[in-house]
Amino acid sequence: MRIRSIFVLCLFVAVTALAACEQNEGDRCETSADCASDLTCCIPAGTLEGTCQYEENCQTE
Repeated sequence: MRIRSIFVLCLFVAVTALAACEQNEGDRCETSADCASDLTCCIPAGTLEGTCQYEENCQTE
């Protein structure tokens, strides 16, 4: 029972750590919250995901 609890705790920590990673310039994103603080998620028209870019470089058309 103790081994199972440790395994579940480790799994939870790993998943949480991966989910908290912010994407850098050029990395895939679905919302601007996925990107590092100075980047925005540029999603081209007709698609569901884009890439993290600086706002002045963002082309969504």
